[in-house]
Amino acid sequence: MLVLKYSEPTLKARHARARMEGVLVSNVKSALASAGAEGARVSKESGVLFAEAEGGERLLPVLRRVFGVDKAFSAREVPLREEEIFSECVKSAAGFPEGASFAVRVRRAWKHLRPSQELAAACGSAIFLGHPEKKLRVDLSSPEREVFVELRKDVALVSSGSLDGPGGLPAGSEGKAVCVIDSKRNPVLAAWMMAKRGMLPVLLLPTRFKGAKSEAEKLAEWFPGMRLETHETGASGRRELLLAACSLAGVTGAAAIVTGDLFGDVSKNGELRALDEGLPLPVFRPLVGFGREMLGAYLERAGF
Repeated sequence: MLVLKYSEPTLKARHARARMEGVLVSNVKSALASAGAEGARVSKESGVLFAEAEGGERLLPVLRRVFGVDKAFSAREVPLREEEIFSECVKSAAGFPEGASFAVRVRRAWKHLRPSQELAAACGSAIFLGHPEKKLRVDLSSPEREVFVELRKDVALVSSGSLDGPGGLPAGSEGKAVCVIDSKRNPVLAAWMMAKRGMLPVLLLPTRFKGAKSEAEKLAEWFPGMRLETHETGASGRRELLLAACSLAGVTGAAAIVTGDLFGDVSKNGELRALDEGLPLPVFRPLVGFGREMLGAYLERAGF
């Protein structure tokens, strides 16, 4: 069983949440199909998606690239009995290194067994007793290892590790945006950040930038099973590119423009106003407030 946790869509009002969860389920199914797991069954329960698909853990690197997913992990099903859960927790901790700190996280959608904190403590005790030679330590704030226990209606799911996803909102749940890919790294990072806010990128590739297609391919890796629209333009210069982007938006149904501009790119007196004056669509510049360290950290996180 593959388990995908998400959070931000759950903060929305009921109708918006249902719509975003529907987009997320669709995107997860597309990602699974792209990895050879067509026909996978995906269900949801209060902030968690459960996917039954052939391939198991090999699918996790694909699923962790789905926008909206906070964490992805493979879990084992056990009967809904405490002794079975304790036994599986002990097995899950078998690979923990000696002296490692750990925590047990219990989550439930149904009121089974004892309260979550008590059950987590009992699972932790079982791990201690099951591996006395490892001299493990409990650390609930920043553990080196974690064991997850998910109590469902009929079974419990136990896992000992997870992969972080990008989080945010599902790509496409908030419409499209034309992203201008006119240089290396920063423009695709800007598109990546707007995808976390639910926008699906439509890529505008200036022919004067020879690396545009390569940058587009890097970004496409974050949209498994989805096809990003790409369009070339002969426009050059920031203002011309913005005008070309607005024209493309009219054709593709995009509602905004995204650029990778930094503060130094548009900080001259009146330059930003002159660039955007008279444009029919808003221009988002998600990197404009970034310093060098923050920019480097985000580039590393996204793999650009």
